[in-house]
Amino acid sequence: MEADTNGDGVVTRAEFNAARMARFDKLDRNGDGTISRADFGRLMRLAPRLARRIDRLLADADTNYDGRVTRAEYASMPMPLFERLDLNHDGRIDAQELAAARAHVEEIREELETYRDLR
Repeated sequence: MEADTNGDGVVTRAEFNAARMARFDKLDRNGDGTISRADFGRLMRLAPRLARRIDRLLADADTNYDGRVTRAEYASMPMPLFERLDLNHDGRIDAQELAAARAHVEEIREELETYRDLR
C-alpha cells in the first residue's frame, strides 16, 4: 500500500520494486551492507516457519552462494509477491488485488505478533 507513490490506487511493478529496495537498509540490521540470517537474530530461532521462509528468500537471492545478499543481488531477485498479487498479470496491482494484498499482510502481521509474544 505504501508502494503506491503517486496515490492513484494502483501499484505498478516499478513502484513495488522501489518500495522493496527502500527496505534493504531496514533489513540490513547489523549495517554490514548485506542481508543474511544474522540480521534476523532471535526471529530465526523463535519462529521456525518464518525462518524457513526467510531462508528460502535469501537462498533465491544469493546468486554467488556466500550466505549474504548484496544490494545488487537484492535488486535483481524475483518479485514473487508482486507476481502472486497481480492476479490478472497486467503489471499493476489494482484495488481488488490490493484488498487481497491487505489480507496477506494481515496474516504476516499476526504471525509477527505471535513472535513478539514469545519474546
